[in-house]
Amino acid sequence: NLKNFRKFYLTFPDREKSYTLCSFLTWSHNRLIMREEDAKARLYYLQEAKAQNWSVRQLQRQIETRTTAIDHLEAELDRQITCSNRLRRSTLASAFTGRI
Repeated sequence: NLKNFRKFYLTFPDREKSYTLCSFLTWSHNRLIMREEDAKARLYYLQEAKAQNWSVRQLQRQIETRTTAIDHLEAELDRQITCSNRLRRSTLASAFTGRI
């Protein structure tokens, strides 16, 4: 448990803002939120968990859903970039061969 206390101390350096929000949540909530690498995401989950009165399971579901949604969006963006690059190469190749 000392590792978790240390991680908590290092994860939430802004004592005033974070401590106030963290104090409204259980240790289980805080441990879940500490796993989030993005500081803005952590703050979002702290605020929403408090405001929406999320249980630990609800918080976990929200975090998992966000992660899944981000993964899907990144995959779609990669697909669109690949399609765009193919179209650009095709257009350039056509221009140089005089097919446009």
